[in-house]
Amino acid sequence: EVHVSDEDVAQDDFPPLTARYDLVLAHRLEHGQPWPTAGLRVVPLLSEPLDVALAVDHPLARRATLTSVDVAGERWVTSRHGYSPDDVLGAIAAVANRSLEVVHRINDYGAASAVVAAGDVICLLPRFTSPAAHDDRIALRPLADVTAVRSIDVLARPETLRRRSVRLVVAALRRVVGNLTQSEEEA
Repeated sequence: EVHVSDEDVAQDDFPPLTARYDLVLAHRLEHGQPWPTAGLRVVPLLSEPLDVALAVDHPLARRATLTSVDVAGERWVTSRHGYSPDDVLGAIAAVANRSLEVVHRINDYGAASAVVAAGDVICLLPRFTSPAAHDDRIALRPLADVTAVRSIDVLARPETLRRRSVRLVVAALRRVVGNLTQSEEEA
């Protein structure tokens, strides 16, 4: 029997969750602080790019890739401060040499995707795991001049990973991730 709980936490708050849960599915930006190693095991699952999400009829959707200068003048949806992908917007602003206009702060990728699909805002969203990846109203375009990649990992206490039931769940998560990325690997 598997029980699932959802907690909306900042990166630093993922490791302590292993005290309450057998497995913690966590994400962090690859260029950010690594997970602590004391008393924690990390099982890497996915290296996932964050792409610029925009409505399919947005003029920038015609381009295969975008730059910070291309997107800096747009209205943005992003997460709250301290959460990803808000932390990437500072790099985009620095490369474009201008501030960005953030008009909405939404931590839920489904809600952010819906706002983007409605039209006049853009957002950074995960390429494989966000609802935008499967929404024909949204175009996802890579950002050419700012590296925006997140690591999705399983965090666990070392003793937890010794249990067969836990290893079975980790194997199932790996299969799910493999299915998500399979179409891109075949391209």
